[in-house]
Amino acid sequence: MASSNRINNNRISSTGISSTSTSSNRISSNRISSNSTSSNRISSNRISSNMASSNRINNNRISSTGISSTSTSSNRISSNRISSNSTSSNRISSNRISSNRASSNRISSNRIAPIQ
Repeated sequence: MASSNRINNNRISSTGISSTSTSSNRISSNRISSNSTSSNRISSNRISSNMASSNRINNNRISSTGISSTSTSSNRISSNRISSNSTSSNRISSNRISSNRASSNRISSNRIAPIQ
């Protein structure tokens, strides 16, 4: 987790300063753990504890002229976890085609007697 970014006592005491930005964009502790593909189960997909927390701007003093767009931002994306995605156990087993026999077809002793 990214925690408690503070920007304290920023003083700008001059003229003609434009677009002073102090930004601490953090993406921290993204975990993707134990992705296994074995015999087709999809189980326990969890996305937990997505927090955007504690954006603080403390004691910013501007004591002069001509200062525009002073921004202090601490954008945080912390502790996104994707854990235990498993794909397991698809089986196609023991399909057997056995002993197809065409056996002992007999045509025997067909007699055509002479016409009298």
